[in-house]
Amino acid sequence: MFGSRRTSSVAASEMEWLKLLDHWDSKAPKSRKKIKKMGRAGIPESLRGKVWSALARTDDIKKPGVYDGLLAQRNEEVFDIIERDIARCFPEHPMFAEEGGPGQMNLRNVLRAYAMYNPDIGYCQGMGMLAGMMLMHMPAEESFWLLVATLQTILKDFYTPQLLQLRRDAAVFESLLYKTSRRVARHLDKQEVTPLMYMTSWFMTVFTTTLPWESALRVWDMVYCEGVKPLFRTSLAIFDIFKTELLKECPTNAEILSLLLHLPQEPLQPDVLIKRSLHVKVKNKAITNLRNNIAGKVIGDRGTISLVKRK
Repeated sequence: MFGSRRTSSVAASEMEWLKLLDHWDSKAPKSRKKIKKMGRAGIPESLRGKVWSALARTDDIKKPGVYDGLLAQRNEEVFDIIERDIARCFPEHPMFAEEGGPGQMNLRNVLRAYAMYNPDIGYCQGMGMLAGMMLMHMPAEESFWLLVATLQTILKDFYTPQLLQLRRDAAVFESLLYKTSRRVARHLDKQEVTPLMYMTSWFMTVFTTTLPWESALRVWDMVYCEGVKPLFRTSLAIFDIFKTELLKECPTNAEILSLLLHLPQEPLQPDVLIKRSLHVKVKNKAITNLRNNIAGKVIGDRGTISLVKRK
């Protein structure tokens, strides 16, 4: 009976998304509100690739023949860096497990094409996890254009050689953590655990290496529906979920980082995590204001600065 109800629910969700795709206007206020609500409930697996691409507006940037043309170009220095990461991307997933197999070949092609498309960035570690996730939901050329769109908008400047936006967002996140969970933030501060120590892997792979698989997919759904806000909300929810462990069982720097970099999976199942993340009181305006604040400051080539006023 439960399985029948679940199948019926998935079918209803598929029909709703298909109807939305047939009359697509993600910029209309009513559409944005509906998309956000539907995204938080999860995009059906059968439609994820199409919906992600539609939300990222890949049709606005696609150009026929560009992908194949990029694959004909060469940059051996960058290609060598890419090659070292190919086997590290989802090594246990059937699509990428075979050395030199179709999955690895498509991943290699997408990453090489992007490196040629955007030589200012080329390749940065973490991009392989993004491209791999995309390839699980759509063909290689579609994955390439989704990667382009994602790195031009939602994750803009995350993968520059200086990881500029990531380092700025570390300051943004620290400020948000102080506002939502001050005791935890002060505990981390006292033990000299900075956001860049743990959120680099969280943000740069959009949680594909951190969360249970279904939870990561749900975060991806929300990111495409809402933008960068779910990255912050999910991160803050993780601290909320593990607040007791962090305060009572992790007295040192090493123990804190061990927990944050190897998160227990059971408390992070999708229904629990998404519900907790939606209870985190963070507004887009607050994130935007903090981002604007840090963007006006000089943070150097490494590390970040703090927006928190400490007594």
